[in-house]
Amino acid sequence: MIVLRSLVVLVVLLAVTTRARSQVPEAPMPHPPLDEVVKEYKRLGLPLPPAGMELIIIGQPVRRDDEDYLYYFLAFRSPPMKANGESKYWAESSFFTPGRVDECHFVPARPVVETIRFPGLVDDSLSLDLAVQCKVYGWDALAEQIYAKGRKQLEDGQSVFDKLHSDAAGYWSGRKTERGTDRKEILRRLKELDAQKKLYPNEGQPSLIGPRKGREFKEILRRLEKTVAPRTSKPGTVDALIDDMSEYCQYLSLYEREALVESDKACAELAALGFDAVPALIAHLNDDRLTRAYFIMSGLFGSYQLDVGQVVGLFLDNLSDYEFGISLEAGDYVDANRVRKWLIDVQKDGEQKWLTARALPSKSFMRNPELVKQATFDDKVPRTNRTILRAVRAKYPERLPELYRSVLQTYPETDSKYYVEEILASKLSREKKLTLLEEGISHASFAHRLNALNALARLDMASCRKRVIPLLKPLLAGTETNDEIFPLIEWANDRNYWDAFTSLVKKAPADVRGRWIFEFTDDLDRNPFRFGTSSRAAGLSEVQRYERLRFLAGFFDDQSIQSLAPEDRLLVETRDYLARRLVWRLPLLNCEGYPVYIPPTQDGPFSRLALRTIVRSALTRELERIRK
Repeated sequence: MIVLRSLVVLVVLLAVTTRARSQVPEAPMPHPPLDEVVKEYKRLGLPLPPAGMELIIIGQPVRRDDEDYLYYFLAFRSPPMKANGESKYWAESSFFTPGRVDECHFVPARPVVETIRFPGLVDDSLSLDLAVQCKVYGWDALAEQIYAKGRKQLEDGQSVFDKLHSDAAGYWSGRKTERGTDRKEILRRLKELDAQKKLYPNEGQPSLIGPRKGREFKEILRRLEKTVAPRTSKPGTVDALIDDMSEYCQYLSLYEREALVESDKACAELAALGFDAVPALIAHLNDDRLTRAYFIMSGLFGSYQLDVGQVVGLFLDNLSDYEFGISLEAGDYVDANRVRKWLIDVQKDGEQKWLTARALPSKSFMRNPELVKQATFDDKVPRTNRTILRAVRAKYPERLPELYRSVLQTYPETDSKYYVEEILASKLSREKKLTLLEEGISHASFAHRLNALNALARLDMASCRKRVIPLLKPLLAGTETNDEIFPLIEWANDRNYWDAFTSLVKKAPADVRGRWIFEFTDDLDRNPFRFGTSSRAAGLSEVQRYERLRFLAGFFDDQSIQSLAPEDRLLVETRDYLARRLVWRLPLLNCEGYPVYIPPTQDGPFSRLALRTIVRSALTRELERIRK
């Protein structure tokens, strides 16, 4: 019996052992552990949010099908260090500024699994990045849940590392158009990914580099390699300025193409050389080194990255008064032979004569069929060729007075601001500049007067104030609050005129009051909880900020009705509209240093009163702070 039992046990053990030996080893997990993903993420040079940020939920207004809804997503935020400090926001792979920030909802989030149960809170396409970032922050459970969510969204046959390498290619490729980035490092990273065959099909392909140049990845690497190669030009030469064009960083549309001399230092210096720069520019018409600029195509055709040759062609088209009519929509390049022929022809008249004759407003830009097709009625008004005007200012400043006087006498509809700008920047004497501006201030056209006053304010503020007051008094004595009044009040810099303007606005209809509240709160858009400030707010002095706040304080008891959306019958009292506009433009902090927030679901009489009380108190404190 014992032998039989022993035999049975032996048979069982042998069977188990045999099965164990013949069993196929368990296949490895179809995905790497998150720790390995973090290592690869760092090796690829992908960015991480700085230490010390907190997890938040942002509800950002998005308009779709003529309706607004809140798009919620997870992001990181650095807390404001003090009342007038700034919070910075991080999402995906960089800092960002929330759009329509005064309408956004910011809610601190706990870094726990329950947080992501809110539908749509985690973008599936960005889950891997967010999982890695949470893991680095030590939020392990949350990171694993987000990682699991991201794995479910991989395409057929795509591994986690495939997706990560694809993201890396897209990230590094996108950085080549950012101002100040190290393009040698970008090239190294992209070549490494290409050599390792780590690019997933149809993924990580850098942006289109021109309709006629193709979009092959190898071609982009070749051109980027040429872009970062050591320069051979000598400093201070035309060739050196053309080399600098590779750093040109701008989003260009059809009409912004005229602004090259304002948006790029190299183009401004080339314009100052006039025809002397043309021979060297001709040699670079087919220069396929990459710039950092994009041309935004009309319609739904997207955008593409410009190369140096295209920017050179665009500059020459401007300098020639649109002789070549190139189409950036089609990715055109100017023909070098056409430029040589044009240069020979115009030199017969002499540079000074030719440039001066074309520095006056004209419709020559309408020669370009592309511009004609896109032009509106206002665009068909004679316009100033700013490239030619810049050349005249640099080489023949003595011709500026006659040009400016011709504009005042003959072109009442043309904006004269470019002429006064060039006069201010020219080598003309101070006395000559003042004389010319006085002529503009005396002009019948208020637009010409305003441009001249604006220039005079920068040249001699005391003289500007003397000229402003006679213009301002009759306007404040009337009943209309037109746009002409406000800049005059700024230049007058007198509290009495601000008070008179406030009284004038209070007598105006409710929609006019709402408009000025919108304008002044927009000027104050210096939200301490956002990354960066608006360009308008960046230029406000404390005195200007103080007077705007003092103006707005006069409307906290205004119970008139504003119609914000007549089609939806959305009505709100002026005082509540003011509070809503100011809530993100004043340092409203709770005891933890974060903004006070009243959800829209609590939009009842009590919550409106509470918001007005909080905002009014903050505005009073801000006025006291500035006054001290």
